[in-house]
Amino acid sequence: MISYWKNGSVEQDQLLSNTQTLLEFLRESKRLTGTKEGCASGDCGACTVVLVSLDDNDGLKYEAVNSCLMPAAELDGKALITIEDLADGDDLHPLQQAFIDYHASQCGFCTPGFILSALALKKHESNPDLEAIDEALGGNLCRCTGYSPIIKGVQLADCTHDRFTALEADLIKSLKQLQNSVASVAGFHQPRSVKALCELKSENPDAILLSGGTDWMLRATQGLECVETLISTERVDVLHHMSIEGSRWLVGAAVSLSRIKDQAKASGFSALDHLLSRFASQQIRNRATLGGSIGNASPIGDLAPLMLALNAELILNSVEQQRSLPLKQFFLGYKQTALKSDEVINQIHFNVDDQSQVLFEKVSKRLDDDISAVAVATHYTLIEGRLSTLRIGLGGMAATPVLALGVMAAFEGKSPSSITLEQVTLALGELTPLSDLRASADYRLKVCSRVIHHHLISAKESV
Repeated sequence: MISYWKNGSVEQDQLLSNTQTLLEFLRESKRLTGTKEGCASGDCGACTVVLVSLDDNDGLKYEAVNSCLMPAAELDGKALITIEDLADGDDLHPLQQAFIDYHASQCGFCTPGFILSALALKKHESNPDLEAIDEALGGNLCRCTGYSPIIKGVQLADCTHDRFTALEADLIKSLKQLQNSVASVAGFHQPRSVKALCELKSENPDAILLSGGTDWMLRATQGLECVETLISTERVDVLHHMSIEGSRWLVGAAVSLSRIKDQAKASGFSALDHLLSRFASQQIRNRATLGGSIGNASPIGDLAPLMLALNAELILNSVEQQRSLPLKQFFLGYKQTALKSDEVINQIHFNVDDQSQVLFEKVSKRLDDDISAVAVATHYTLIEGRLSTLRIGLGGMAATPVLALGVMAAFEGKSPSSITLEQVTLALGELTPLSDLRASADYRLKVCSRVIHHHLISAKESV
């Protein structure tokens, strides 16, 4: 049983399984077929819905998410908006009317997803600029119209007095009442403390730990995988804390990538902002977390190389103890980590003394919303024209995210302008890059050498 707010009232429903997705629940159980299945992998945005929850000030936070990658059980305690909720009787929502007025829809299959992504944006920014609109719609694909009429419709729709504005007080009241709701779904757990989380993990060592689940849920949707126990970090409050103390960032494992991106942009941390701009879509970033990305231990993830370059430290918790572990000691082999069977990632700590001396680049087949073939993160300091410190994290160059130890050892203390591409290539010789459908090992080696060389000759002394 789950409890959630929808279209003006609190609803309760039974779920079929712990891996039933929100998309399956809407289409098959609720017969709400306005939400479409396109790719079932978080790429097309046709399944986009809006989740509403309370922010830290008891206001409303609207977030677009891919319903195909979200367990329906995690809907418990939230509010849900689907395309069926937008019209008020015979009166269309301003976004729906704008899409008609500006010819923003043809076949209509993608239209519900576009409108829901736009709704989440417009509820936070009544007059967004083109950059904000492009980012909000970056996870939605249309094969019919081209995007100009869609963007125009989003620009000109006035959502300041829509039906959700009128429902705001009731929605806030309902969400406060739902704060203590507990999902009752066989094989699904949502603990509320780190202690309870660790106890569950200790009792169920083979359980899947979901912190966003945007990668693991593909195993349920694409691979039809069933699992006896899912443990969600969604409601462990301490895992959602994020703070900056001077140059030190302390990020809870369940902090979403969209929150981290907002903080990076506000702090002027351009390398992290740039990384997350190219990391999937807004819908994915609203669900994906830093702890989930690191714990997933993908050799081609984007965040681990940057965290390695920043000498990040993990705070790990078990039932018995808390320990710290340098990230460079966390990855043991392909998809293997130093996490014990009863341990969870609590926090990720890293220092950024000078954000201008952190560089990041990824190479992928598509510029945006694609998995990297190679990711390179460089963190350096220059003193009197020489590299005083140098740390380079790499993705796609080994079975795990790695530090470019050979390059770091070869060029620390050297003047960047004296370093040649051939020297960088030679220093990378200790690594064995991946070879797969995205790129060959030889291609990865050549690309990685050029990106590192570019980072080094671009290095500038802090002023």
